[in-house]
This record gives sequence, structure tokens and C-alpha cells, in this order.
Amino acid sequence: MDATKGKFDFPWTLFLLAHTIYLLGVSVKPSPYRCLFFVPFSSICIYLTYYTSLRDPVGDYGMGAYLMTQFFAALDFLILTDVQKELKLMGQKGSVADKPLKTRLVWGLKLLGSPRGVGWTYVPTSIIPTPPKPSTTRRQFIVSRLLELAANLLLYDLNGFVMRANPCMRANGPSFWDTGSGWGWRWRAAGLSYTVAAWINVNVLHILYSVLSVGLGATEPREWTPLYGRLWDAYTVRRFWGRVWHQMMRRVAHSPVLSRCVNLTSRRLGLPLQSRITEFFCLFLAFFISAVIHSGGDAMMLTDWRQGGSFLFFALQPFAIAFEDMVMSLGRKMGVSGNSTTVKTFGLLWAFLWFSNMLPVMIDIKARQGFFQTGPQISVILGLCCGMTSAL
Repeated sequence: MDATKGKFDFPWTLFLLAHTIYLLGVSVKPSPYRCLFFVPFSSICIYLTYYTSLRDPVGDYGMGAYLMTQFFAALDFLILTDVQKELKLMGQKGSVADKPLKTRLVWGLKLLGSPRGVGWTYVPTSIIPTPPKPSTTRRQFIVSRLLELAANLLLYDLNGFVMRANPCMRANGPSFWDTGSGWGWRWRAAGLSYTVAAWINVNVLHILYSVLSVGLGATEPREWTPLYGRLWDAYTVRRFWGRVWHQMMRRVAHSPVLSRCVNLTSRRLGLPLQSRITEFFCLFLAFFISAVIHSGGDAMMLTDWRQGGSFLFFALQPFAIAFEDMVMSLGRKMGVSGNSTTVKTFGLLWAFLWFSNMLPVMIDIKARQGFFQTGPQISVILGLCCGMTSAL
């Protein structure tokens, strides 16, 4: 069934126009009228998300989430932050506002092209993975990234086999919640292959961009910090989202949008900014923004964002984190070290159980739309193995 029936074809010209407006908005000299750029840009983002379609469920979901991410980023850069006065590149001397338009346009491109803040003074250095050593040559960097690319493609092929073997990921297959066969929990666990596929898809794009940029001499190796953290660090749900998963929405979810809401709420309720209640309010609001962003993907993929499960999935995450904090607080009172290998192992098991049981909330409807049947339906590795077996 075509869930996008009744929507217009995606207009790439309008998409490019929106980004041109956005770039001009952050590149013009500081002005109280900069916020006016937000009106046409946000209007186009909303129109493209809710009224157009790429006619491909994977493309629709990715594009919808991307457009809503840019909506919130523009709210930050065009309205809440005086970007040319408050944000600076590493090593930047003086204000970019005094530079020629060409320089400001390049500066604006770098700002919009670095969602994690890498290369900027506001980068969260304690969270972002360690960048390549300054002594890394272009050749060394490109070789290492190409090897990483090969490993990613190998893993993607193997992961695709797991996805194709999972009946719950077929358009006409059973729901992840169907327990009739007795395999429900196993297929839900195998549903994590969706996360692996998403991880690889984004990482491959990052690798290709980095190789191209460094190869052409546009950037230095040290500017390309790894996109993901170490999987071993995902021993809590909080650490998975805060340290292991990509941080491309960190400024969006922790931007002045969040700060303004927190300050306003704290003043209205008479709460201190450093209170535990305020901390949890920040946590829930950050995931609310993330839920809205990902529901944009559902809106573009389906006729109604409420038919998808992305909003609910992300809205549930802070409850898991609050539960973790309670358990860890109790553990500290009992003298249990949170840094022991045993505790981390149990933490990894907890995170695995949480995501394997919660992910179907988001991906079950995707499966029914044929989301997992749009990519390659064959395995190169499996084909080679079968060929070698036949030859023997």
C-alpha cells in the first residue's frame, strides 16, 4: 500500500532554495531582521515534510527527520543565537561580521556543515570521540578511512542477511509483537539489525565525505572526528545516546531552544536551575525535541505522523534513563562501583534488553510499509560462500 498517496512529488528545486535562504540567513551581517529568514525556510521545511514524498519509505523517513532537524537548527541560528557574535571557529581571530560577504558565506557553510560543532569553540569535547592525531598525514587518513569503509560494507552485507531472515521485517510478515510462534522475543532482538543498518548508512556517508574533503585538500584530517563512540561505552541508555550514538542533534536538542524553555519554566515554578527536577525537565525536553524531529520522518513516510511510532519511542527514552539513575544511586549507597567490569557487563545487557524491546515501537510500522525491502535483497558474501561450497 502506498502510504504517500495524495502527496506531491518532492521538489528538489524548492529544497535547494530553502538551503540557500538558510545560508544567506547566517551569512548576512548581524541584524535584528535576521529572524525574517526563518519564516520562508521553516515554511518550506514544513511543506516538504508534510505534503511531499520521494516515493521511497527509506528516503522519506530520512528526509523528513533531516528537514525537522534543520527546522530546529534554524530556530537556533536565525532567531535565538546571534551566530556571528556568539559562535567562533577554532583559531578564529576577530569577528566574522567585519569580513567580506564571500568570507561570511564560507563561514556560514562551515557552520551549517558541522552539526556536532567539530572545529568550533562550542564543540562538546568531553563527549565527541577523539579526533585523528595532528601528525596524521592525508595519505594515512585516507587509507585508514578506506579500510573502515570496507569493514562497514562487509558488516552491512552480513547485517542485511539478518534483516532478510527476520519475518517481522517483511511487508507482509507478522508483527514484532506476535508471540504465536514463540519466536517473538528473538525476532525483536534481531530487530536491532535496523540500528546497525542506520549506524552503517550514516557512517559510510561520513567516511565518503571525509575522504573526498581531505583528498581535495579542503579540510585537514584532524577536522574529521569519528562519528560514533565505542560500543563498550553503551552500558546505560544515557551513555548510548550521549556518547556512543552520533551527536549530530546535540546542539539542536541542547540549544538555546532548550535553555530558554528551562529558564522560563524554572522562573515560573520557582525552581533552582541546578535542581534535580530541572535536570530531569531538561532531559525530557531534549528527548521531546528528538521525538518531534523523528516524527517528521513518519509524517513524510506516512499520511499522518501519528501512525508511526517514532514519537513514542523517543518519548520513552528519558523514563529508562530516570530508572537507571535511580538504580545507580541505590547502588552507590550500597557501595557498588559503577566502573567495574561486572557492572558494565550487566549494564550492556540491560541496554540490549531495553532497545530490543522498545525498538519495535518505531520499526513495526516501517516494516509494514516495506521499509526493509527497498535495499539490496542479496548477499555478496553469502553468494561467494555458496559458490565456493558448490565448487567443492
